[in-house]
Amino acid sequence: MNKKYHSLSGRYFAALSRRLKGGARGPAGLAVKCGEEAVAFGLDTLDLARIHEQSLQALAPVRCSAAELRKIRRLASQFFSRP
Repeated sequence: MNKKYHSLSGRYFAALSRRLKGGARGPAGLAVKCGEEAVAFGLDTLDLARIHEQSLQALAPVRCSAAELRKIRRLASQFFSRP
């Protein structure tokens, strides 16, 4: 499981990064694919939430405006909750 977790974590990080760089037009289908992989690997929602939080912390700039941080959080939230 650990190997699968880290493998998915890397792909999730890359997908979230692309989404944040692309804004609302970023590739939304990647979120669905990551979620499907998580289910196939037997991960639960908390595992995926942990991957999401770790990725977001690594991607969020240390110094940015409040408006920029709100935008990042909004896009990341949309990515995570993608139906």
